[in-house]
Amino acid sequence: MKLLKLLASLGLTLLFAASARSAELPKLLKEALQEYQTRLPEVRKLQWLDLQSTSNTERSWNEATQQFLVACRQQAEDCTPLLHRELKVLDQSLRVAPVSEGGQAAASTLSAIADLCQGFPNADRPIDICRLNLRLHEAALRWLDEGNELLFLAYLRRYDMQRTQYLDWLQSQGQAASASTLAALPDMPPWVRAQQLEFTGNFGAARSAWFTSYAIASQQPPNSPLAALLPQAALQMARLSWLLGEQELAQEFEHLHSQQFKTNGCPELALAWRVEIARSNATGQWPARPADKLAAIIQGSCGFTQAMVELGADALLLNGSAHRSEAAAAMGQALRACKSSQCATYRLAQMQALLSALQEPTPALPRTRLDGLAQLGSRPESDLRLNWALGADLLRSPTFKQDGLSLLLATQRELLLRSSTTQSASFEDQRDLSRYDGLHRLIAAAAVQQAQTLAISRTETLRAQTLLRRLRLERLKTQLADTREEPADARYQTDLARAQQLKSMSAQISGAAIGGWLQRMADDFMAMAEQQHIEALAARKLKQQGDSRIGSWLDRAIGLSAAARLADQDVDPLAGEADSVAPDEAYLSWLQVPGGYVASVVNGKDRQLSNHWIAVSAAQQASLKLYRDLLRSGAAKPSKTAGLSLRGRPVWRKPDGSYSVSTEAPAGAKQVQQVEDIGRELYALLLAPTQSRWQQARRLIISPDGGLAQLPFETLWQGGQPLLASMDISYVQSLAVHAELKRRAERTKPLGSPLRLLTLADPSYTLPKVDQGEQAKQASTPEWMAELEWQALPGTRQESEALLALFKQPRQIVGSAATQSALLTLQKSGELGAFRVLHFATHGYVDDQRSALVLSMSEGMENAYLQDGTIARLSLRSELVLLSACDTGLGRSQSGEGVMGLPYAFMLAGNTDTLMSLWSVDDRGTAAFIPAFMTKLRSGLDVVTALNVTKREFSAGLFGEAFRDPRIWASFVLYGVPLKL
Repeated sequence: MKLLKLLASLGLTLLFAASARSAELPKLLKEALQEYQTRLPEVRKLQWLDLQSTSNTERSWNEATQQFLVACRQQAEDCTPLLHRELKVLDQSLRVAPVSEGGQAAASTLSAIADLCQGFPNADRPIDICRLNLRLHEAALRWLDEGNELLFLAYLRRYDMQRTQYLDWLQSQGQAASASTLAALPDMPPWVRAQQLEFTGNFGAARSAWFTSYAIASQQPPNSPLAALLPQAALQMARLSWLLGEQELAQEFEHLHSQQFKTNGCPELALAWRVEIARSNATGQWPARPADKLAAIIQGSCGFTQAMVELGADALLLNGSAHRSEAAAAMGQALRACKSSQCATYRLAQMQALLSALQEPTPALPRTRLDGLAQLGSRPESDLRLNWALGADLLRSPTFKQDGLSLLLATQRELLLRSSTTQSASFEDQRDLSRYDGLHRLIAAAAVQQAQTLAISRTETLRAQTLLRRLRLERLKTQLADTREEPADARYQTDLARAQQLKSMSAQISGAAIGGWLQRMADDFMAMAEQQHIEALAARKLKQQGDSRIGSWLDRAIGLSAAARLADQDVDPLAGEADSVAPDEAYLSWLQVPGGYVASVVNGKDRQLSNHWIAVSAAQQASLKLYRDLLRSGAAKPSKTAGLSLRGRPVWRKPDGSYSVSTEAPAGAKQVQQVEDIGRELYALLLAPTQSRWQQARRLIISPDGGLAQLPFETLWQGGQPLLASMDISYVQSLAVHAELKRRAERTKPLGSPLRLLTLADPSYTLPKVDQGEQAKQASTPEWMAELEWQALPGTRQESEALLALFKQPRQIVGSAATQSALLTLQKSGELGAFRVLHFATHGYVDDQRSALVLSMSEGMENAYLQDGTIARLSLRSELVLLSACDTGLGRSQSGEGVMGLPYAFMLAGNTDTLMSLWSVDDRGTAAFIPAFMTKLRSGLDVVTALNVTKREFSAGLFGEAFRDPRIWASFVLYGVPLKL
């Protein structure tokens, strides 16, 4: 029922007081209230920044209300009684209207009451109507029931601010909140918070909130209302796990639901379909018979609009003709059902936009969305994903591809804003942001192909983000070293204790994936506690500096925190993102996109950025893999036999330019004579298109992506020589990380302290003899670990011995003593942070789940694996880590992070530079290479120069003919910055 109609049904009229000295106030109030009735349910933003105006004007959807409140303050004597009467009318309309007839009208009425109450001066506010909570949380929950996530989020956010401010004020007055105050200002239950978190894109935190809901509901009697949350919570956790790409965890939650509950009735029926849609999205398999599923849900009078928006967006992104056809049929069916079921206006608009796109892109399709591109304001998660789907669809049309890119860029702008305000250095937070990996890559490809230059911050937006935040938090800690806030310090210690308790409890969970997730949740809780602690300390420091600013609504909306303001003080405001590149350096960044790569180049001389499209076919990708296999196999060394071979089979170049390895020659193919021939082709493919931008530099810094992360670029051939011969090469995760590592190097630079080395080498891989009890315990060893066997590495002891002479205070741990517990003992005592160089000469292990150094097995198999998660929690201040173990440069690849192997973990722990290997190197070669490199480094060369000089000497045969093979020297690459020891 419409708001005015609802009021009329009560026999009431708007009480515009005749006693008012001016008719202006009643007129303005009437216009404002009519906007709540007609416009509010359909708005897509409540407040925004108009980027088209010269002054970036702050705008609001209800400017009529703002005008009324301004006039009200100017005519307070007349306005106060007018508002009191009108609020009473609105409040009575809610009391007598049937709940079934409330709907959007009731929600709009509550919103009007909340906004008008908040506009009142505190002293004049009618407390009987406005109440202590200003009716904000009532409005939020009403909009949640209506399926309008935008308005739910807006009013809940305002309620949280009102609640926090009032409780903080009480605390500042030395008063404890009474029971009645807490009843008037209730905290929202975790199942409401879970929906708030999901709507704002925090899927990991939403899943944690559903887990809390599940734990609370499981303690209730079976027939209690809260017990009904159990099946919903299990399904929600499964759905969110699928959306976060965690298949094993999602399956365990689905199994939990199927074992304990039956899917019947609402909302489980609708939720189970959403789980299926999420599973299909994660596995790339289209849901079976969506129209039939929808018909069953409609027949059961269950909610279906959220599922339809998700299904329609997936269909556009997958872009299969059958998918589009089935989704369009189901969407039409859903819209017809909406005519009788009163679907929320917000969802209805989303579904109509999707149906138009699924049927055929038209010029009118994007206009309602394109019109808002110059308006910067927060949008709910479903709207961002909808924009992605619509923009991707428009890109496929030659006529509308520019509109498509504009829509995607506007969506990316909001995602970057969200990412920039995420202070927590947790992998789970980044997993949320990384769900848009495909969007960022799509934008990069489209922008370059449409001749638009993208800033490095856009092309590298999903590159080593957790590391970057950890580096920035580390910088903040340095700024806050002398700041104390006793309540915050105490709260931080309490939070850490709770996180440790959660870790202990998670060890008792039966499901391996769920137990592992709870372990990560504890780590995230620690990260969140650290973030909150730093924020409190930053606010304290700013206050000490006389900065007590309270940000505007936009500052609060985008998370402009005290920590962010303090961090800005440590950075030159005039510095650009390319300023960390020295004049004699060039920076080359790669981003893998559909059909090839986007290469971004920054020349240190002019600091100018250029983007380049590098098309790479599937056959050329195969050539890259073959080239790497040839290097690591030893086939690249000079051979007395004719032609190039891999594992005894000739390598052929086919007429189409692709390569094959086979005993018999393919039709028209010629045998490749040298690996350099392939290296020249790859140089022409990857580097020649951009070389005019970097070839005058002395040093090239490369940030690889995808398969290029396993390619030593210095081995590619330019004419008659490899790239190594003409310039020094180093690697880094991103340009932003490069800048922060330079700052870390300056912060951790020792003043007069001795250069200390810790070396762990030649670990014992012989398992100790155990009794029957220990054998039973070892039977539970993880399967991936139990199947592995490791050979002794006697050459690594020689390598370690050679390094000892280069340092004044070395510490060597070898043989059976080279255990994980020995390292963790140094960590516990604080001594580990005193070593400036760490050297690990061990085996390395990597799969798609983990990376590890394999230390001594003298304390059992499980204790031998120093995994990347453990490494990341160490407290290091080292300048260089030497990883001469096999394959230490490899690791699992996670969107938003890149290759998350051992070097990444050591940088997270506090290390600056890491030397690692891209493939297995034999004992003798490593024992020669590492000491030669360290000798040059100790002679005064910086780490980048020392590494490249060493490679040139090995390549030239100065260390013997056997070590000229690129298999020995090309494996070692450096991630970091050119520091000196």
